[in-house]
Amino acid sequence: MTQPAIVMPMNDPDGTMFAHLEKLTPLLKTIFVKALVGIPATTYHRQPDYMAWLEAEPFFDVFRLDTDPPVGEYFAALYRYAAQKSAPDLLLHLCFIDRLAFALETDYREQMTEDIRSLTVGDMPLVFARTEKAWETHPSNYREIEDMITRTG
Repeated sequence: MTQPAIVMPMNDPDGTMFAHLEKLTPLLKTIFVKALVGIPATTYHRQPDYMAWLEAEPFFDVFRLDTDPPVGEYFAALYRYAAQKSAPDLLLHLCFIDRLAFALETDYREQMTEDIRSLTVGDMPLVFARTEKAWETHPSNYREIEDMITRTG
């Protein structure tokens, strides 16, 4: 099985999640063939050191946006970019860095890694959704916001 690629929106103007990404990169390289990372303008300009690191690291394919578009437009542009830059049979794992960090920096690491590595093109499309139990750990407005974003695209 060919390693999948990870596609990550990275709207992080304060640099909070970049430290997690930097820490996880060696592990990500063992799970994914590449990482396509979408960077909105504000994040790009406010995090020059992290941008230099991302752009110098061959594992990352940085999709730099010239603006800070609404979330639906941002995600659509990133996913379109990822599809255009990838072979048709390459699995694209769409994931937020905060969720990835939670899974890979906790006891869920082994299960998450195993789940990703076990997927094949024949299994697609596969969309992960939160269970009711998972939602119990989040404030109720998170679910409402995520549902709205999912519907918006």
